[in-house]
Amino acid sequence: MHPLQYGWVIYEQIQFYNESDKKKGYKNSFTYVCKFTNVEGFWLNWNKLENVTNMFYDGESRVIKRIDITCPTDQPKDISIEGQSIFKLGVEPLWEDPINENGGELRVTLNVTTHKTLAKFWESIVVLMIGGSLIDCEEICGARILDKSKPKRKIIEYRLEIWFKDWSNEKFKEALKSRVLDICKEYDYKPDISFVRHEKAKYVWIVCFTY
Repeated sequence: MHPLQYGWVIYEQIQFYNESDKKKGYKNSFTYVCKFTNVEGFWLNWNKLENVTNMFYDGESRVIKRIDITCPTDQPKDISIEGQSIFKLGVEPLWEDPINENGGELRVTLNVTTHKTLAKFWESIVVLMIGGSLIDCEEICGARILDKSKPKRKIIEYRLEIWFKDWSNEKFKEALKSRVLDICKEYDYKPDISFVRHEKAKYVWIVCFTY
C-alpha cells in the first residue's frame, strides 16, 4: 500500500429541485461516497464514480438512476448530480466547519467549451491535491467541481473550487492561483478566476481575474 499524507472523503451533491427537498437543508444535499487513506483506495473508489462530463449539463439534461439508500426497496429514481467534492478526513464541505470558517476558496469558472475534457481536468486537480503536488497541502481543505448551469436561461457553466484554511495567507493564494492557471493552460482553458472569503451569511470577493 502507498499511504497518503492525509485521509480524504468524497461526496456527491444532489441538485434539489422541489420544495420538499429544499426544506431538507443545504447540508443534506451532500451524500457520502467513500473515504480513503492510500493511493490504492483512491483509485478503487474513483474509478467507480460517475464521470462529471457525463453528469453535467451541456445543452442536454443529464440524469442518472439512483436508489435512495434510506428506502432501498423503492425503484431507482432520476437524479441530477450538481457536484463532486473531496475534502480532508474530518473536514466537512461547509463554510461553517471550524477548519474552513477562517479561510476561503479559489474559484475557477469554465464555460461549455471545457465540457469534453472537464472530467480529466477535475481528475488532474484531485490527483495533484491528494498527492501533495498541487501546492502546500497543509493549507488545503478540499476541492469541489460544480455544475452551475441554468438551462432555462441557456447558461452553461462549471466551477472548480479549491478551499483553503487561512484567508490572510496572501503568499499561498498567489501561488495557488499561479499553479491552477498553469494546469488550465495545459487544457487550453481560458477561465475566470476569483477568490471568495468564507464569512457567515455573505460573500466577500476580491478581484476577479479573466485569462
